[in-house]
Amino acid sequence: MTQERILIADGDIALSALLKSRLESMGYLVDCARTAKEALDVLKTRWVDLVLLDIALKGEVNGFQLFKKMRTKKEFLKIPVVVQSSKVGMKKIFEMMGAETFFIKPYSVDMLMSEVRDILQEKILVYGDRSRETDSVVKSLGKYDIILDVLRTRHNFYYNVITHRYKLVVVQYKWRPNMTDRMLSIVRGSSKNKEVPVIVYVTTKISELDAGEIRKIHSLKEMCDNLGACDFMDKGYSSKQFVKLSGKYLES
Repeated sequence: MTQERILIADGDIALSALLKSRLESMGYLVDCARTAKEALDVLKTRWVDLVLLDIALKGEVNGFQLFKKMRTKKEFLKIPVVVQSSKVGMKKIFEMMGAETFFIKPYSVDMLMSEVRDILQEKILVYGDRSRETDSVVKSLGKYDIILDVLRTRHNFYYNVITHRYKLVVVQYKWRPNMTDRMLSIVRGSSKNKEVPVIVYVTTKISELDAGEIRKIHSLKEMCDNLGACDFMDKGYSSKQFVKLSGKYLES
């Protein structure tokens, strides 16, 4: 498996050395840059999976200017950026511009390491009951070398969606009024998962439902269409079909 590479762009040599040591002990490859030019040289010549960025870089170009430049380059656009700075007033600006998160100095290095791991560690969230269909979904996703969080309660679902990042969220459709709608709204309202692909699966054939339930499903399908990366699967799908659908997101 390819090691993830992290770029630390920070003018503080001592802090960079500390972060580099901790990250390398976790198995990551790490490059350090003190100036925006050095950071761009790394970005242009090597793959980078995440950038740890401080606003106070050495040289004429600061971290905010570097971040704006990264957001204008297609090749850097999807690289997650974790900002660390004592400039509290910049927090909202960075987050609005797409920074993963903002750590205010001084911060807990352990918390920063945990955040980095959470961003880089690919995981799938599966929510469903103990039905045969849910077991089939979990088994199908097991072919991918990705951690599965299989949850059975709404409380755990809500907590995990808010606190963890996922590459894919798979949700069983529930018949109770608006339950699935609320769950999808939680996903899209989460700062960590607002753009994550979602697959909703049904454990009952639509042909077996009454008119009221069919209307609910059609409404949910429409909601999925409006959410962007969201697919809906009726009961009767095969494992092969599910693997093909999930692979569209997991193998990209």
